[in-house]
Amino acid sequence: MRRTVAFVLAMLVLSTAPAAAQVPPDEASLGGVAVPPGYQARAIATGLDQPDGIAFEEGGPRVWVSEAGYTPGSLATVKAVAADGSTEIVLEPGDLPAGTLAPPFVDVTWHEGMLYLTHRQRGANDWLVGAISRFAPDDPAGTFTTVLTNLPSTGDHATNEIVFDVEGRAYFGQGTATNTSVVGPDNAAAGWLELAPTFREFAAVDLELDGDEYTSPDPRTSDPADTAVTAPYQPFGSGPIEPGTVIPAATPSTPQEGMIAGGGAVYSFDPDATDPASTMRLEKWGLRNPVGVGLDPFEPGTMFVSNNGSDVRSGMVEGEIRQVGSRGVSRDHDDLFAFEVGGEAEFAGWPDYFHDPETNEVLPVTDPLFCSDPLSAGQCPDFVLSESFRAQLDVAQAFATLGDHSAATKFDISTSGDFGYVGDLFVTESGSFPPQTGTREFTGYKVVRVDRETGEVFDFFVNQGSTPEELFDPASFNKPLDVKFHQGELYVVDFGIFEPGLDIIQPNTGKIWVLSPLPPLEELALEGEDPVDAAVAFSQATFPQGASQAVLGRDDVFADNLASGSLQGAGGGAPLLLTDTDELSAATAAELQRLEVEQVTILGGIQAISAAVRDQLEGMGYTVGRLSGPTRVETAIEIAQGRFASSEAAIVARAYPSGGDMTTAFADSLAGGAAGANAGVPILFTDQAALSPSTRDYLDGDSMVAKVIIKGGTHAVSAAVEQELVGLGIEVIREAGATRDATAVEVARIAFGYPDVDDAPGVILVDGFREDSWAAGFPAAAMAAQRGFPVLLADGGGLPAATQEYLATSAGTGATALVCGPFTEAAACDAAAGLLGHRRAEAAYRVTIANLTGGQPFSPPVAASHQPGLHVFQVGAVASPQLEAIAEDGMPAPMAKLLAESDQVTDVAVGMPLTPMGITRGMFSEQIMLELTARPGDVFSIATMLICTNDGFLGLDGVTLPDSGSATFDVVGYDAGTEDNTELSEHLVDPCSGLGPVPLPGDPDSNVNEAVDTDPHMPIAPHGNVQGVGDLDPGTHGWTDPVAQVVIERLG
Repeated sequence: MRRTVAFVLAMLVLSTAPAAAQVPPDEASLGGVAVPPGYQARAIATGLDQPDGIAFEEGGPRVWVSEAGYTPGSLATVKAVAADGSTEIVLEPGDLPAGTLAPPFVDVTWHEGMLYLTHRQRGANDWLVGAISRFAPDDPAGTFTTVLTNLPSTGDHATNEIVFDVEGRAYFGQGTATNTSVVGPDNAAAGWLELAPTFREFAAVDLELDGDEYTSPDPRTSDPADTAVTAPYQPFGSGPIEPGTVIPAATPSTPQEGMIAGGGAVYSFDPDATDPASTMRLEKWGLRNPVGVGLDPFEPGTMFVSNNGSDVRSGMVEGEIRQVGSRGVSRDHDDLFAFEVGGEAEFAGWPDYFHDPETNEVLPVTDPLFCSDPLSAGQCPDFVLSESFRAQLDVAQAFATLGDHSAATKFDISTSGDFGYVGDLFVTESGSFPPQTGTREFTGYKVVRVDRETGEVFDFFVNQGSTPEELFDPASFNKPLDVKFHQGELYVVDFGIFEPGLDIIQPNTGKIWVLSPLPPLEELALEGEDPVDAAVAFSQATFPQGASQAVLGRDDVFADNLASGSLQGAGGGAPLLLTDTDELSAATAAELQRLEVEQVTILGGIQAISAAVRDQLEGMGYTVGRLSGPTRVETAIEIAQGRFASSEAAIVARAYPSGGDMTTAFADSLAGGAAGANAGVPILFTDQAALSPSTRDYLDGDSMVAKVIIKGGTHAVSAAVEQELVGLGIEVIREAGATRDATAVEVARIAFGYPDVDDAPGVILVDGFREDSWAAGFPAAAMAAQRGFPVLLADGGGLPAATQEYLATSAGTGATALVCGPFTEAAACDAAAGLLGHRRAEAAYRVTIANLTGGQPFSPPVAASHQPGLHVFQVGAVASPQLEAIAEDGMPAPMAKLLAESDQVTDVAVGMPLTPMGITRGMFSEQIMLELTARPGDVFSIATMLICTNDGFLGLDGVTLPDSGSATFDVVGYDAGTEDNTELSEHLVDPCSGLGPVPLPGDPDSNVNEAVDTDPHMPIAPHGNVQGVGDLDPGTHGWTDPVAQVVIERLG
């Protein structure tokens, strides 16, 4: 839910810990952090002090970060970040006259050569008010100008993120003064009530109140028995008000006590106007704290906003935690809203309506859900707004519900086919604040992905800690406040260490992380002559850019390596390397140097890896630890206790061989270790017939494990062991097949969630029947975790029945990658490649699109390379819904998503909008370039909207890609046949005015083209051009075919 950092940091009487030693970027750790499969994370800047925003120069290399300066002794700054991670202060408050620039700095954004900063400054009534200023980074003091001021940011929440649309209009979120509209003792704890005793909640629209008031302890006196009466939207202690009291909106033309805006709202304005305040427009209201705002790059006129939910404010009273705020609201989750800008401002609900966290359904504040927290003590909140006023309101439904107490802050939207998840939102959840906001648990501390189609929320980049010790590691990923996509990578601004229970901020622990997609794999065959070489081969393939940690096992006996899988998946990944017992193997030493690791964890006692090897490692400068027990069973327990103590799940597998076949001891751990690495759970071991005593004692003791996944059938782990586990009160599930290869398939289907092989991004094929198979199979776990690839088993030169049957579920498109491990014979690898449909050649292409019209801008084009059987459109056929979205609304996301999910598509690219020939609009011009890859036999298709039409588009469907050199195509315009050609402004999308040659009457009107659909839809046909029947002028907006030229050039 809630509060942003702004409230809680202001609320607490903070202590600042001694300055932490700066962690160099290459020593930043991902211990206890889940990185999504298929991606890698690295820190590019460390040692920052409370960073909370990041900005990139459009078309240039420069990067800036804002540091908030929340606490005494910390400095609010804007810093330039160099490529090596070093920083230089560009702007700080001392550069300007006193009072001009005050913390917190909340956001920094680049726009048309200037940096825009949201911050506070001295304003009306000598309050510290919200402000938006801009400056040129090369001359910050000389160019600094405040664009807006006297925004109501004196209270709990700030003037938040600022963004710009394609026409240069600015949008920002403005937080509320209070938690739920009533100034109370919690605001005294925040410190601002004493500094601004008459400050209160300001309204964004004229409101009529119900007349309730709230009696609370009076923090202004020393007598704890003293009380004060406060009504909503009134200063503290101002007494009761009459029902029907009207609170006038704060606007630039009718300021209230100097404030020109209300709280809990999204506003827009023209920053280049002579008087920007006079151009302010209310876009949405009824939010509590709209921290992040962002315009949808795919749907013109749509904006998303993240909103912090309300709290039950609490604190220590007479030695126990009690509610201290007036009008507490519980279980109000953070949420995301989507709305159209430029029209009538929607109402989001605050302070009287919130949303069901399961359904997003609107609920009144009087619903029992919102007083269900024990801290509420049965005090359910009443309505603030009058009944007659509420009857006039239409409360908007939330687009997505985020975590309770998760403190959702800023977000960005993926437009990169290389990064993936095109159109989805990536949102920072900066983390809960127990106990000040009523929660008792740590939640958030992660980046989540929100599916733009369904609103479903998925964890993406997660601090997995649940205790202060686990969460607040200065070298690790801590508290994300901002995310931005830049050049196909996701940048995450990490505030650093803030321990809410102890009220401690550790200076210089802020970082900037970058998440990048791993290089794509189609097919890879690894080689290695012996166990050491096999492990090195997997390490090099999995960690081409290095790793901060490694696991080291014995090269001739597998016993202590059995439990290595989970360690390989922890903390951003750690390769398993192998060595001789008495001397560090030369290939392993070289690989450790290539990886540039900082820490090495030895598995097993000195009988497995000697003290001499440890001395060698320490002499090379590594930090060395050892995890070991008397047997392989206890070594696994040491790993579980030392690295996975808070895990509520564990894998149990067989520990020892039977019948003289040594491979039976590790057969199920080949796939099981990969599953443990991927899921981040420990692996424990047992005798076949009965639960090993050490494992039983661990599970029945201090372990947090509540669920066990047995890997293998009863021939490996008996039914008696299963019953013993159930008797300990543990939930037990079994993933097993009749053979080891069948068990590996079941692990792929159940643990990895891939019912068919085409559901998997890739698979790792290792020989599962050799006595040294463990040496190639165990090191595969790191790749399994990093890429989400399960391990399947080969048998010599062939595929066992279960493996073959699973691979045969493939449609044979080659979409599932194949990695063949060392010791896997070429014949088995070839058989698997054939079943998956791999083709062994791929080429890169550059596509240049040029607008040849003088009056028609183009929407973001969607281009794809694909097999010939697929069609983006066909003349004479009815348009698909995805093509309709392009032709009517210029929305590429549905088509891009459809193509990206198709097995027949090799690559998808989405470009920027194009202006008409000879016209430039900001960053947009008449020509763009895209790059994509294609396989032999692929063809090329592209589609984009003729924006100044009702449903016109241009495109190519299934043209041949050049084998060498380039090919040029003239492209004509088509009518999608889905909308009547009225040519009226009210039926045309707004970018016709924004990107086209002339503005149309009535724009912007946020048209979504619902009024003039052709029923039934007609077949796609050549477009009849602009006829001049509405607001379009044939001489201005018309064209002569071809409307565009597309040049496709093969690279390399």
